[in-house]
Amino acid sequence: MGKIEDSTAWSNKGIALGKLKKHEEAIACFDEAIKIYPEEPTARYNKGVSLDLLERHEEAIACYDKAIKIAEHPSGWYNKGNALYLLLRHEEAIACYDKAIKLNPEHASAWYNKGNALIKLGKFEEAIVCFDEAIKLNPEHASAWHNKGKSLNSLGKFEEAIVCFDEAIKLNPEDPETWYDKSVSLDLLERHEEAIACFDEAIKLNPEDPETWYNKGVSLEKLGRDEEAEQCFTKAKELEES
Repeated sequence: MGKIEDSTAWSNKGIALGKLKKHEEAIACFDEAIKIYPEEPTARYNKGVSLDLLERHEEAIACYDKAIKIAEHPSGWYNKGNALYLLLRHEEAIACYDKAIKLNPEHASAWYNKGNALIKLGKFEEAIVCFDEAIKLNPEHASAWHNKGKSLNSLGKFEEAIVCFDEAIKLNPEDPETWYDKSVSLDLLERHEEAIACFDEAIKLNPEDPETWYNKGVSLEKLGRDEEAEQCFTKAKELEES
């Protein structure tokens, strides 16, 4: 075998080990691949992914940087953006997502993650634009619908937010966070009975979340159902203390 084939064999072994969640062993294989054929970027990208999964994000970024230098690719910029996001370096993450989008404007995940980074910076209008792009590319992107709704909530556009949460729920009815966020919108619109019904759905899916129990209690209290509200507050307190 030539060096390209040898390098590919090590890379493939690393990918297989990664799928088995043996990330340290995978990294050793990618290192062998890089040693044999340092001009090939794929092993560096894959090594970066394994390092990210081990939460070694700074080392992952170094791998992505070396790979990008060899051959610029949207995945390299996207993965670097994700590593920076996890390090709370949101401005830098956005710059990387922009590079990925420039190379591939149809990279739905880059649009989506850019939106998430913009939320962290409080730039909700810009975030909505990104989520819209992600949805245009993948109308069944439940998380994009959900996070667009959260952004609209932050802007006080509760009716529009509910429309987004409904789309997300249609696509993924098992996500307690979407039900919870819809409840918040309904409660702020003083539609407390509907809010309680959504809190109940969230509780059904995640009965251990004290915040949901507490806010259900708040909605019940607003309707003068003090005894039921007190039961919710007690449950929330028990969960916080357990």
